[in-house]
Amino acid sequence: MNKDSLTPFEQELLDSMNKKALLIIKAEQLLKEAKIPFNTQVLFELEEDELEEMCQNWAPENQARLRAQYKETNGDEEHTK
Repeated sequence: MNKDSLTPFEQELLDSMNKKALLIIKAEQLLKEAKIPFNTQVLFELEEDELEEMCQNWAPENQARLRAQYKETNGDEEHTK
């Protein structure tokens, strides 16, 4: 397939499919690193914006921030249980 012969619609569709494929690969990698079991088929069913949000939430730097935020919010409760 020659990318130069694609119509604008076909090019947009190809770009969208490539973006979604990259997001799925990134989500799989992040979930594996976090040792979270997942079903790959579910990732294929998610919309691009849902995959982007998932990748953002599970990025290591964001996980560290969220854990720290959780400890600040719930730290006292853990000690009283």
